[in-house]
Amino acid sequence: MSAKKQDTVVGYAAIEAHNVRTKPETLLIVLDPDGNLRQIVTLAFHEPPEYQPPERWFAQLLNRGIDQLSYGKDVQGVAGATLSSRAAIDSARKVLAVFQVMLKQPKN
Repeated sequence: MSAKKQDTVVGYAAIEAHNVRTKPETLLIVLDPDGNLRQIVTLAFHEPPEYQPPERWFAQLLNRGIDQLSYGKDVQGVAGATLSSRAAIDSARKVLAVFQVMLKQPKN
């Protein structure tokens, strides 16, 4: 989904749902017009709360490219929330990949 202001795209948003361990999580992933990660919001998390990465953890994903989202290398892990943090990174990478294939404008 794109957001526009006076016919100019100001960003994109995607809702990404997946299972973390055995229960679902839903994230809202927001990109700027150039396809940079701007915000990730947890919309639903049905695993135990202690398995959810804190909001400040998501901040380290922002402004990174798809090739800068390697768990443990580019992004620090979260003790007790390994599966959910890996799932969030996978979701961000998926949304970035879709942007690159479907929406990114070729440079002239």
